[in-house]
Amino acid sequence: MSRVQTYDPKTIVNPETKSMFDQVSKKFGRVPNIFRNMANSPAVLKGFLSLEEAGAQTSFSPDFREQIAIAVSQANQCYYCLAAHSALLQSLPKTSSDPKKEAILSFVDVLVKRKGHVSDIEVESLKNTGVSDQELTEIVLLVAISLFSNYFNLVTDPAVDFPEVQLAGAK
Repeated sequence: MSRVQTYDPKTIVNPETKSMFDQVSKKFGRVPNIFRNMANSPAVLKGFLSLEEAGAQTSFSPDFREQIAIAVSQANQCYYCLAAHSALLQSLPKTSSDPKKEAILSFVDVLVKRKGHVSDIEVESLKNTGVSDQELTEIVLLVAISLFSNYFNLVTDPAVDFPEVQLAGAK
């Protein structure tokens, strides 16, 4: 059960929040619970949507952005985000895996688990796979977006309204 009020899109009277809910509904066909919980603060909802829009402007494909979000959600054990991003990934065309993408996903895992404390050697190793300074910068943005949504959902505990999935290693 959610720890904060979960707003019903049908009863929203604040025009700014209603507009943001309309934007979310266009993307998902509905307003998922994370956004219904974020409606407790229009500033939070607006900020998160702005971050998501910035993430969509990165050089990474939509499916790879979802893979990064899944890696972060796995590391943080955020069931809600894991379910949401897994569902989104299933709805996107897939691109083949390659060593550069595998290196990025490994780096993301280290970045999250070490709370950003990565070594010069780890960054250089990532760059040696072909990751540019632009991509490295964008990886940090995408991780930060996922960290925000993970922490938000871990604190507010929305009901999972996506098909549930298992964490890697969970029984």
